Amino acid sequence: MNETNIKLKNGELTLLNKGLKYNLGHKPKHWIRDLGLEKECAIVLLPPEEQEYTRHQVAKQLKKLQTQQTPQSRYNDRKQYEEVKVMNSIRDKVRNNKTLITKADKGSSIIIVYQSEYEQKVLDFISNSGAEEVNSNITTEFQKYLRSTINSCKSLIDTEKKGKLINLNPETSPLRGLIKVQEEGTPIHPVVNFKNSRSYKLAKMLIDVLKSCLPLPNMYNV
Repeated sequence: MNETNIKLKNGELTLLNKGLKYNLGHKPKHWIRDLGLEKECAIVLLPPEEQEYTRHQVAKQLKKLQTQQTPQSRYNDRKQYEEVKVMNSIRDKVRNNKTLITKADKGSSIIIVYQSEYEQKVLDFISNSGAEEVNSNITTEFQKYLRSTINSCKSLIDTEKKGKLINLNPETSPLRGLIKVQEEGTPIHPVVNFKNSRSYKLAKMLIDVLKSCLPLPNMYNV
Protein backbone atom coordinates (compact mmCIF):
# COMPACT_ATOMS: atom_id res chain seq x y z
CA MET A 1 0.00 0.00 0.00
CA ASN A 2 1.62 3.21 -1.19
CA GLU A 3 0.49 6.18 0.94
CA THR A 4 2.99 8.54 -0.71
CA ASN A 5 3.49 10.22 -4.08
CA ILE A 6 6.41 7.96 -4.98
CA LYS A 7 6.06 6.32 -8.37
CA LEU A 8 7.20 2.69 -8.31
CA LYS A 9 8.12 0.66 -11.39
CA ASN A 10 6.70 -2.80 -12.04
CA GLY A 11 9.96 -4.48 -11.00
CA GLU A 12 10.00 -2.56 -7.73
CA LEU A 13 6.39 -3.48 -6.99
CA THR A 14 7.11 -7.13 -7.78
CA LEU A 15 10.00 -7.20 -5.32
CA LEU A 16 8.02 -5.41 -2.59
CA ASN A 17 5.12 -7.81 -3.06
CA LYS A 18 7.41 -10.67 -2.02
CA GLY A 19 7.18 -9.31 1.52
CA LEU A 20 9.53 -8.04 4.20
CA LYS A 21 10.80 -11.55 5.00
CA TYR A 22 11.97 -12.24 1.45
CA ASN A 23 15.70 -12.98 1.41
CA LEU A 24 17.75 -11.82 -1.57
CA GLY A 25 19.78 -14.75 -2.90
CA HIS A 26 22.52 -12.70 -4.53
CA LYS A 27 26.06 -13.81 -3.70
CA PRO A 28 29.10 -11.52 -3.89
CA LYS A 29 31.60 -12.16 -6.68
CA HIS A 30 34.19 -13.86 -4.45
CA TRP A 31 31.77 -15.54 -2.06
CA ILE A 32 33.57 -18.93 -2.09
CA ARG A 33 36.88 -17.29 -1.18
CA ASP A 34 35.21 -15.28 1.58
CA LEU A 35 33.51 -18.41 2.86
CA GLY A 36 36.89 -20.15 3.06
CA LEU A 37 38.36 -17.25 5.04
CA GLU A 38 35.44 -17.26 7.44
CA LYS A 39 35.79 -21.00 8.00
CA GLU A 40 39.53 -20.61 8.64
CA CYS A 41 38.77 -18.05 11.36
CA ALA A 42 36.57 -20.68 13.00
CA ILE A 43 39.07 -23.54 12.50
CA VAL A 44 41.90 -21.80 14.37
CA LEU A 45 39.69 -21.81 17.47
CA LEU A 46 39.59 -25.61 17.46
CA PRO A 47 42.10 -27.79 19.36
CA PRO A 48 45.34 -28.10 17.33
CA GLU A 49 44.89 -31.84 16.78
CA GLU A 50 41.53 -31.26 15.05
CA GLN A 51 42.46 -28.38 12.77
CA GLU A 52 44.10 -30.23 9.85
CA TYR A 53 41.30 -32.78 9.55
CA THR A 54 38.69 -30.03 9.64
CA ARG A 55 40.57 -28.05 6.96
CA HIS A 56 40.57 -31.12 4.74
CA GLN A 57 36.80 -31.57 5.14
CA VAL A 58 36.13 -27.88 4.53
CA ALA A 59 38.28 -27.91 1.37
CA LYS A 60 36.24 -30.82 0.01
CA GLN A 61 32.98 -28.98 0.63
CA LEU A 62 34.26 -25.76 -0.93
CA LYS A 63 35.42 -27.65 -4.03
CA LYS A 64 31.99 -29.27 -4.26
CA LEU A 65 30.31 -25.86 -4.07
CA GLN A 66 32.60 -24.55 -6.80
CA THR A 67 31.81 -27.42 -9.17
CA GLN A 68 28.09 -26.79 -8.65
CA GLN A 69 28.39 -23.41 -10.38
CA THR A 70 26.60 -24.52 -13.56
CA PRO A 71 25.44 -22.18 -16.36
CA GLN A 72 21.96 -22.37 -14.83
CA SER A 73 23.27 -21.26 -11.46
CA ARG A 74 25.16 -18.39 -13.10
CA TYR A 75 21.91 -17.40 -14.82
CA ASN A 76 20.18 -17.43 -11.44
CA ASP A 77 23.00 -15.27 -10.08
CA ARG A 78 22.30 -12.69 -12.80
CA LYS A 79 18.62 -12.67 -11.89
CA GLN A 80 19.48 -12.24 -8.23
CA TYR A 81 21.88 -9.42 -9.11
CA GLU A 82 19.01 -7.67 -10.88
CA GLU A 83 17.00 -7.93 -7.67
CA VAL A 84 19.82 -6.20 -5.80
CA LYS A 85 19.72 -3.32 -8.31
CA VAL A 86 15.94 -3.05 -7.85
CA MET A 87 16.35 -3.10 -4.06
CA ASN A 88 18.91 -0.28 -4.25
CA SER A 89 16.51 1.73 -6.42
CA ILE A 90 13.74 1.30 -3.83
CA ARG A 91 16.11 2.27 -1.03
CA ASP A 92 17.18 5.45 -2.82
CA LYS A 93 13.56 6.48 -3.43
CA VAL A 94 12.66 5.83 0.20
CA ARG A 95 15.62 7.86 1.50
CA ASN A 96 15.32 10.75 -0.93
CA ASN A 97 11.60 11.20 -0.25
CA LYS A 98 11.95 10.78 3.54
CA THR A 99 9.60 7.82 3.68
CA LEU A 100 9.74 4.42 5.32
CA ILE A 101 8.39 0.93 4.71
CA THR A 102 6.50 -0.70 7.56
CA LYS A 103 4.15 -3.61 8.16
CA ALA A 104 0.39 -3.41 8.52
CA ASP A 105 -1.20 -4.39 11.83
CA LYS A 106 -3.00 -7.38 10.30
CA GLY A 107 -2.20 -9.58 7.35
CA SER A 108 0.98 -9.52 5.31
CA SER A 109 0.56 -6.09 3.72
CA ILE A 110 3.41 -3.60 3.77
CA ILE A 111 2.92 0.16 3.69
CA ILE A 112 5.01 3.00 2.32
CA VAL A 113 4.40 6.13 4.36
CA TYR A 114 6.11 9.48 4.94
CA GLN A 115 8.31 9.55 8.04
CA SER A 116 6.63 12.70 9.32
CA GLU A 117 3.18 11.07 9.16
CA TYR A 118 4.45 7.91 10.87
CA GLU A 119 6.11 9.91 13.65
CA GLN A 120 2.92 11.93 14.16
CA LYS A 121 0.89 8.72 14.52
CA VAL A 122 3.33 7.52 17.20
CA LEU A 123 3.15 10.85 19.04
CA ASP A 124 -0.65 10.79 18.87
CA PHE A 125 -0.68 7.32 20.43
CA ILE A 126 1.67 8.37 23.23
CA SER A 127 -0.32 11.53 24.02
CA ASN A 128 -3.63 9.64 24.03
CA SER A 129 -2.34 6.75 26.16
CA GLY A 130 -1.82 8.82 29.31
CA ALA A 131 1.96 8.37 29.28
CA GLU A 132 3.98 10.84 31.32
CA GLU A 133 7.36 12.23 30.32
CA VAL A 134 10.18 11.89 32.86
CA ASN A 135 13.22 14.15 33.08
CA SER A 136 15.69 11.48 34.17
CA ASN A 137 16.62 7.92 33.30
CA ILE A 138 14.91 5.63 35.81
CA THR A 139 16.86 2.54 34.70
CA THR A 140 19.31 2.62 37.63
CA GLU A 141 16.58 3.15 40.22
CA PHE A 142 14.44 0.36 38.78
CA GLN A 143 17.47 -1.96 38.60
CA LYS A 144 18.06 -1.49 42.34
CA TYR A 145 14.38 -2.15 43.05
CA LEU A 146 14.54 -5.29 40.90
CA ARG A 147 17.59 -6.63 42.74
CA SER A 148 15.93 -5.97 46.09
CA THR A 149 12.77 -7.78 44.97
CA ILE A 150 14.70 -10.81 43.75
CA ASN A 151 16.77 -11.01 46.97
CA SER A 152 13.59 -10.92 49.07
CA CYS A 153 12.08 -13.93 47.23
CA LYS A 154 14.04 -16.54 49.17
CA SER A 155 11.50 -19.34 48.85
CA LEU A 156 10.76 -18.87 45.14
CA ILE A 157 14.22 -18.20 43.67
CA ASP A 158 17.33 -20.26 44.40
CA THR A 159 20.33 -18.29 45.60
CA GLU A 160 22.46 -19.61 42.71
CA LYS A 161 19.94 -18.37 40.13
CA LYS A 162 19.43 -14.85 41.46
CA GLY A 163 22.33 -13.37 39.50
CA LYS A 164 21.08 -14.89 36.25
CA LEU A 165 17.75 -13.04 36.53
CA ILE A 166 19.37 -9.61 36.32
CA ASN A 167 19.95 -8.13 32.88
CA LEU A 168 23.38 -6.54 33.23
CA ASN A 169 22.97 -4.29 30.18
CA PRO A 170 19.29 -3.30 30.18
CA GLU A 171 17.84 -1.03 27.54
CA THR A 172 14.67 0.99 27.36
CA SER A 173 12.29 -1.10 25.29
CA PRO A 174 11.81 0.51 21.85
CA LEU A 175 8.30 1.07 20.55
CA ARG A 176 7.43 0.16 16.99
CA GLY A 177 4.10 1.01 15.41
CA LEU A 178 2.17 -1.21 13.03
CA ILE A 179 -0.38 0.79 11.07
CA LYS A 180 -4.04 -0.18 11.40
CA VAL A 181 -5.13 0.25 7.81
CA GLN A 182 -8.62 -1.06 8.59
CA GLU A 183 -9.42 1.78 11.01
CA GLU A 184 -10.30 5.39 10.26
CA GLY A 185 -7.28 7.65 10.46
CA THR A 186 -4.95 4.61 10.28
CA PRO A 187 -3.61 4.81 13.86
CA ILE A 188 -0.76 2.60 15.00
CA HIS A 189 -0.79 -0.64 16.95
CA PRO A 190 2.18 -0.44 19.35
CA VAL A 191 4.66 -3.31 19.52
CA VAL A 192 7.33 -3.23 22.24
CA ASN A 193 10.44 -5.43 22.18
CA PHE A 194 10.70 -6.52 25.81
CA LYS A 195 13.66 -8.89 25.40
CA ASN A 196 16.44 -6.45 26.35
CA SER A 197 14.46 -4.72 29.07
CA ARG A 198 15.31 -4.75 32.76
CA SER A 199 12.81 -7.36 33.96
CA TYR A 200 12.65 -9.71 30.95
CA LYS A 201 14.58 -12.57 32.55
CA LEU A 202 12.54 -12.38 35.76
CA ALA A 203 9.25 -12.26 33.83
CA LYS A 204 10.29 -15.24 31.71
CA MET A 205 11.21 -17.24 34.82
CA LEU A 206 7.86 -16.49 36.48
CA ILE A 207 5.91 -17.48 33.36
CA ASP A 208 7.90 -20.74 33.12
CA VAL A 209 6.96 -21.46 36.75
CA LEU A 210 3.28 -20.76 36.01
CA LYS A 211 3.35 -22.92 32.88
CA SER A 212 4.75 -25.84 34.89
CA CYS A 213 1.87 -25.51 37.37
CA LEU A 214 -1.12 -24.94 35.08
CA PRO A 215 -1.80 -24.63 31.34
CA LEU A 216 -1.64 -21.10 29.94
CA PRO A 217 -2.85 -19.79 26.58
CA ASN A 218 -0.29 -19.08 23.85
CA MET A 219 -0.50 -15.34 24.49
CA TYR A 220 1.75 -15.85 27.54
CA ASN A 221 4.58 -17.40 25.56
CA VAL A 222 7.77 -15.38 25.98
